[in-house]
Amino acid sequence: RPRRVAAPEPPPPAAAPQRTPEEIKAQRDAMMARRAQKAAGIIPEAEAEPAPKQSEAAATTVAAPPAALAETFVPATAAPGQPDDLKVIEGIGPKIAGLLNAAGITTFAQLAETEVSRLDQLLVDANLRRLADPGTWPEQAKLAAAGDWDAFKKLTDELKGGRRVG
Repeated sequence: RPRRVAAPEPPPPAAAPQRTPEEIKAQRDAMMARRAQKAAGIIPEAEAEPAPKQSEAAATTVAAPPAALAETFVPATAAPGQPDDLKVIEGIGPKIAGLLNAAGITTFAQLAETEVSRLDQLLVDANLRRLADPGTWPEQAKLAAAGDWDAFKKLTDELKGGRRVG
Protein backbone atom coordinates (compact mmCIF):
# COMPACT_ATOMS: atom_id res chain seq x y z
CA ARG A 1 0.00 0.00 0.00
CA PRO A 2 1.43 3.44 -0.96
CA ARG A 3 2.20 5.89 1.77
CA ARG A 4 0.33 9.22 1.81
CA VAL A 5 2.28 12.43 2.06
CA ALA A 6 0.70 15.60 3.45
CA ALA A 7 0.30 18.46 1.03
CA PRO A 8 2.85 21.21 1.55
CA GLU A 9 1.59 24.24 3.46
CA PRO A 10 1.06 27.35 1.37
CA PRO A 11 3.60 30.10 1.98
CA PRO A 12 2.50 32.72 4.51
CA PRO A 13 1.00 35.85 2.96
CA ALA A 14 3.38 38.76 2.57
CA ALA A 15 3.11 41.20 5.43
CA ALA A 16 1.39 44.44 4.53
CA PRO A 17 3.83 47.35 4.53
CA GLN A 18 3.54 49.59 7.58
CA ARG A 19 1.93 52.94 6.85
CA THR A 20 3.20 56.12 8.41
CA PRO A 21 0.90 58.32 10.50
CA GLU A 22 1.05 60.91 7.71
CA GLU A 23 -0.19 58.36 5.16
CA ILE A 24 -2.99 57.29 7.47
CA LYS A 25 -4.05 60.92 8.07
CA ALA A 26 -3.93 61.67 4.34
CA GLN A 27 -6.11 58.63 3.63
CA ARG A 28 -8.55 59.67 6.39
CA ASP A 29 -8.70 63.24 5.06
CA ALA A 30 -9.40 61.98 1.54
CA MET A 31 -12.14 59.70 2.87
CA MET A 32 -13.75 62.56 4.82
CA ALA A 33 -13.62 64.82 1.75
CA ARG A 34 -15.27 62.11 -0.38
CA ARG A 35 -17.92 61.58 2.31
CA ALA A 36 -18.63 65.34 2.47
CA GLN A 37 -18.79 65.58 -1.33
CA LYS A 38 -21.14 62.60 -1.51
CA ALA A 39 -23.39 64.13 1.14
CA ALA A 40 -23.35 67.41 -0.77
CA GLY A 41 -24.31 65.72 -4.02
CA ILE A 42 -20.95 66.35 -5.66
CA ILE A 43 -19.51 63.48 -7.70
CA PRO A 44 -15.75 63.18 -7.09
CA GLU A 45 -13.74 63.28 -10.33
CA ALA A 46 -12.52 59.71 -9.88
CA GLU A 47 -16.12 58.41 -9.72
CA ALA A 48 -17.44 60.54 -12.56
CA GLU A 49 -17.96 58.86 -15.90
CA PRO A 50 -14.86 59.20 -18.05
CA ALA A 51 -15.15 61.70 -20.86
CA PRO A 52 -15.06 60.31 -24.38
CA LYS A 53 -11.65 60.44 -26.04
CA GLN A 54 -11.04 63.46 -28.25
CA SER A 55 -8.36 64.06 -30.77
CA GLU A 56 -5.71 66.55 -29.71
CA ALA A 57 -6.92 69.05 -32.31
CA ALA A 58 -10.47 68.91 -30.97
CA ALA A 59 -9.26 69.13 -27.38
CA THR A 60 -7.35 72.34 -28.05
CA THR A 61 -10.40 74.05 -29.56
CA VAL A 62 -12.63 73.39 -26.55
CA ALA A 63 -12.78 76.44 -24.30
CA ALA A 64 -12.53 76.18 -20.53
CA PRO A 65 -15.75 76.80 -18.58
CA PRO A 66 -16.21 80.44 -17.61
CA ALA A 67 -14.71 81.37 -14.25
CA ALA A 68 -17.97 83.03 -13.24
CA LEU A 69 -19.73 79.67 -13.51
CA ALA A 70 -17.23 78.03 -11.16
CA GLU A 71 -17.62 80.84 -8.62
CA THR A 72 -21.41 80.56 -8.55
CA PHE A 73 -21.49 76.78 -8.07
CA VAL A 74 -23.05 75.82 -4.75
CA PRO A 75 -22.95 72.15 -3.70
CA ALA A 76 -26.40 70.65 -3.37
CA THR A 77 -27.63 69.65 0.05
CA ALA A 78 -30.52 67.29 0.58
CA ALA A 79 -33.80 68.27 -1.02
CA PRO A 80 -36.25 69.97 1.36
CA GLY A 81 -37.79 67.33 3.57
CA GLN A 82 -34.97 64.87 2.85
CA PRO A 83 -32.49 63.96 5.59
CA ASP A 84 -28.83 64.93 5.31
CA ASP A 85 -26.06 62.41 5.92
CA LEU A 86 -25.11 63.48 9.44
CA LYS A 87 -22.17 61.05 9.40
CA VAL A 88 -20.10 63.64 7.49
CA ILE A 89 -19.93 65.58 10.77
CA GLU A 90 -16.68 64.71 12.58
CA GLY A 91 -17.59 62.64 15.62
CA ILE A 92 -20.90 61.31 14.28
CA GLY A 93 -20.92 57.70 13.18
CA PRO A 94 -23.78 55.37 12.25
CA LYS A 95 -24.96 54.80 15.85
CA ILE A 96 -25.05 58.47 16.75
CA ALA A 97 -26.61 59.43 13.39
CA GLY A 98 -29.39 56.92 14.08
CA LEU A 99 -29.86 58.35 17.57
CA LEU A 100 -30.09 61.91 16.22
CA ASN A 101 -32.53 60.84 13.49
CA ALA A 102 -34.71 59.11 16.10
CA ALA A 103 -34.68 62.36 18.11
CA GLY A 104 -35.96 64.26 15.05
CA ILE A 105 -32.60 65.77 14.04
CA THR A 106 -32.24 64.74 10.40
CA THR A 107 -30.71 67.75 8.62
CA PHE A 108 -27.61 69.89 8.98
CA ALA A 109 -29.84 72.91 9.63
CA GLN A 110 -31.64 71.14 12.50
CA LEU A 111 -28.34 70.01 13.99
CA ALA A 112 -26.93 73.55 13.67
CA GLU A 113 -29.87 74.89 15.71
CA THR A 114 -29.65 72.23 18.44
CA GLU A 115 -28.11 73.22 21.77
CA VAL A 116 -24.95 71.32 22.71
CA SER A 117 -26.52 70.52 26.10
CA ARG A 118 -29.40 68.69 24.37
CA LEU A 119 -26.97 66.75 22.16
CA ASP A 120 -24.93 65.86 25.22
CA GLN A 121 -28.05 64.66 27.06
CA LEU A 122 -29.09 62.50 24.09
CA LEU A 123 -25.67 60.82 24.18
CA VAL A 124 -25.79 60.32 27.96
CA ASP A 125 -29.30 58.83 27.79
CA ALA A 126 -28.19 56.39 25.07
CA ASN A 127 -24.96 55.55 26.94
CA LEU A 128 -22.92 56.83 23.97
CA ARG A 129 -21.26 59.82 25.65
CA ARG A 130 -17.82 58.19 25.56
CA LEU A 131 -17.89 57.92 21.76
CA ALA A 132 -17.76 61.60 20.88
CA ASP A 133 -17.97 65.18 22.07
CA PRO A 134 -20.90 67.08 20.50
CA GLY A 135 -19.38 70.49 21.30
CA THR A 136 -18.50 71.28 17.67
CA TRP A 137 -21.38 69.52 15.90
CA PRO A 138 -23.63 72.60 15.59
CA GLU A 139 -20.68 74.62 14.24
CA GLN A 140 -19.84 71.91 11.69
CA ALA A 141 -23.51 71.49 10.75
CA LYS A 142 -23.91 75.24 10.20
CA LEU A 143 -21.05 75.19 7.67
CA ALA A 144 -22.44 72.06 5.99
CA ALA A 145 -25.96 73.52 5.81
CA ALA A 146 -24.53 76.66 4.18
CA GLY A 147 -22.53 74.56 1.71
CA ASP A 148 -19.25 76.11 2.89
CA TRP A 149 -17.26 72.91 2.34
CA ASP A 150 -13.86 74.63 2.35
CA ALA A 151 -14.42 76.02 5.86
CA PHE A 152 -16.01 72.71 6.88
CA LYS A 153 -12.90 70.79 5.74
CA LYS A 154 -10.60 73.26 7.51
CA LEU A 155 -12.57 72.85 10.75
CA THR A 156 -12.79 69.05 10.58
CA ASP A 157 -9.04 68.84 9.99
CA GLU A 158 -8.66 70.30 13.51
CA LEU A 159 -11.00 67.72 15.08
CA LYS A 160 -10.88 64.13 16.24
CA GLY A 161 -14.12 62.55 17.42
CA GLY A 162 -15.71 66.00 17.34
CA ARG A 163 -13.08 67.36 19.73
CA ARG A 164 -10.54 70.03 18.88
CA VAL A 165 -7.00 68.66 18.95
CA GLY A 166 -3.91 70.80 18.90
